Amino acid sequence: MRLLQLILLFTFAVGLHSQSFDEYLKEAEENNLTLKAKYKEYEQSLLQAPQVSAMPNPTLNVGVFATRPYTRLGPQNYKLSIAQKLPWFGTLGKYEQESLELAEAKRLDYEELKDEIFFQIRENMIELNRVAKKAEYTQQSLSLFEYLRPIVKTKVEVNEATLTELLKLDLKISELKTELELLNLELLPLKYELKQLLNRESSEAIAAPKSIEIGYDRDDFANRISTAPTMMKLEQLKQASNLRAEVANSESNPEIVIGLDYVNLSPMENMQVENNGMDIFMPMVGISIPFFNGSYAAKEEQSIAMSQQYEYEQADLSSKLFAEYESIDAKIKTENKKEDLYKKQIEKSEQIRELIIEAYSVSANQDIDEIIEIENSVIDYKLKMIEAESISEKMKAQLLKIVGE
Repeated sequence: MRLLQLILLFTFAVGLHSQSFDEYLKEAEENNLTLKAKYKEYEQSLLQAPQVSAMPNPTLNVGVFATRPYTRLGPQNYKLSIAQKLPWFGTLGKYEQESLELAEAKRLDYEELKDEIFFQIRENMIELNRVAKKAEYTQQSLSLFEYLRPIVKTKVEVNEATLTELLKLDLKISELKTELELLNLELLPLKYELKQLLNRESSEAIAAPKSIEIGYDRDDFANRISTAPTMMKLEQLKQASNLRAEVANSESNPEIVIGLDYVNLSPMENMQVENNGMDIFMPMVGISIPFFNGSYAAKEEQSIAMSQQYEYEQADLSSKLFAEYESIDAKIKTENKKEDLYKKQIEKSEQIRELIIEAYSVSANQDIDEIIEIENSVIDYKLKMIEAESISEKMKAQLLKIVGE
């Protein structure tokens, strides 16, 4: 009964209700808490642009004369002044553009993190698939030995086989049942990790994907390195530094100040004066002269140096990514060759196994050890094939993380 439950469990794990890679990735994009937090960081950075590009607040001053001064037109009661600073032409637009470039760098941070989360999900699903296939092949071997047991038992009863052979077979059956239980335990941490990445409840079921094969076009992947999120982020930071240098240059230009003064007058009593008591309006225009602009020059030089830094980092990263790509591509080719070899070995070993089983059924001199040995070879080749397939797909997933979705 225990074995039947395990078989049903593994059947469910790779059953018709399993999800594809794309379905899991879409779920993670919508629900992963780390991704949600990173996207909020990007949204916050977008809100910086309207702040830095806003005009300075106007200044309003109100003055009340403690001792009322008198003019020819009457005594002054109070004074109102309003002034507005106007940054040099185009400065605010450059502030906004620089902020948007930095916000785009934050968005690329989000894309980079998403690629990392997607890689973890793919890696997890490949492992789930590997364990499920290993269980499938183990179950196939178990079924074979359970099929042979009545034959061996009958041969023992008619003295065509020894009791030792039956005990060896029972030992192998017990070993395979234990292996199935261990594989079941191996699935648990993988499922918990995947639920955390998907932000699912711990009680929800997880099924292995319908397919773990990742599409791979060598030339396409190589061409996409230049537009990888890590590369594009450095490009955005470089552009932002160039704009910061332009902003520093604009800040060294004069600022214009426009304003208006209003003085409230009371009319002179007992006097006939033209415009008696008429209030005073005085428009004003001012300009700030940047005599001390050393800080702006230093800021501009600093921004230019920062832009060059990002340019060097970009060239260095491009070289490293291409080297990593070539290394991973070579590993994929190696594992694919191994996989093809193991498939041929499995086919030949299964043919030999069938001949040995057939001979064992009709011969009194055949030893069960030969069947166990050849079946162990079949299982070993199958496990090596699974391992090569898993490594190859993980390498492809790593390349996807490098070049971006």
